[in-house]
Amino acid sequence: MESPPNLLIADDLVDPIREAQRSLAELQAALLAQDGGQKGARVVREGLFVIAVARLETAVSDTHIRYLSEFPQKISKELQAKLEDLQLARIERVAARQVEKLSYQSLSDYRKRFSQDLSLNEEAISQLPELLEIKESRNLLLHNNLFVNDSYLAKTGNLARSRKYGDRLDLDAGYVSDAFGKMEAFLAGVHREIEAKYAGPEYSRAGAFRRLWDWAFRRYDGTISPMCAFDDYWDVSEDGAGIHARACEKWRTMSSSELVMLWLFRIHYNHSAWRHLEESVSIANVHGEVREMTIYLLRVLPKLQLASGSTARR
Repeated sequence: MESPPNLLIADDLVDPIREAQRSLAELQAALLAQDGGQKGARVVREGLFVIAVARLETAVSDTHIRYLSEFPQKISKELQAKLEDLQLARIERVAARQVEKLSYQSLSDYRKRFSQDLSLNEEAISQLPELLEIKESRNLLLHNNLFVNDSYLAKTGNLARSRKYGDRLDLDAGYVSDAFGKMEAFLAGVHREIEAKYAGPEYSRAGAFRRLWDWAFRRYDGTISPMCAFDDYWDVSEDGAGIHARACEKWRTMSSSELVMLWLFRIHYNHSAWRHLEESVSIANVHGEVREMTIYLLRVLPKLQLASGSTARR
């Protein structure tokens, strides 16, 4: 089976970053609502700080995983060797393992790899030095009750808030609020860079849908069957956000394998409107490469959210 196309959709790629931005805004609102003199205020403040750092880390890693899942060639050769054994349905797991391994690098090295993989302007993603100290303060809070240790000193260098071993750092309201601001600025930079890089129809939902359609109906000579031209079956809005089915009778002369592919696309768009196709489709006879493609399409078509309120034009 030919390698499937990338189905990268810009809006889906940036979604973890967008969600983290929303979460940080809520956490900061909770921080500002705190009464510093209230009993337990310190514990609540430290908890909000830990959650905020975790949300940032998760947003970046989830974005990285989503990207690598569509461009597995950027996964390390060691893990790439396992892709064939794990089959297409497991690419996300391999991508997650890659990101997990990268997460043990220094923050600077990880940012460089993240930017390279996603083809982003590394320098435009700011606030890195400050984030390093913020991350290590979080680690110090969780693992050493904020008492300065060798790990903190070695990783923060000149950014350390105290160079004295055994000192206890303070996470006062001013520091935590400032940390929130730096994390929000970092996420805004990543968000801005992704949207600038992946704007346009190619990485719209319709663009991904067209790539998948052409892959499913591409013949061995690399051409698309004249019975299966995308524009004969679908209308796409100018912004690439809307997809509508068109009436087309060419399906009546399709081969049996082409009918299976068409049926899969149509039922994920509007099942009830295209039941007449079921009479011409025989899933029982699907085997070999067509069976592999069917399994793959059943996995990825729901992600494209073709139905999303649209109705077929018949």
